[in-house]
Amino acid sequence: MFRTRIEKARGLGRAPGAQPSTSDGNKRSAFLAMERFLAVNGRPLLDAEPDVDVPMVERIAAGDATSAEIAGWLEARIAATR
Repeated sequence: MFRTRIEKARGLGRAPGAQPSTSDGNKRSAFLAMERFLAVNGRPLLDAEPDVDVPMVERIAAGDATSAEIAGWLEARIAATR
């Protein structure tokens, strides 16, 4: 189903972030799930960039971000690994 770590992280971000019950908490949980998953798997995110991250997480939660956009955002936000 998910071939790469980016695709798996993307899936983690989409599911809880799209639930309306406590959307702010769900958005934070979705972002943290993606961040932790990538970090544990050797692909940590760079330092937080609220001007970039918050709008993207909001777009993901609203269902307005495509899979390609989410993957591109995550790729751009991953620290270079050695």
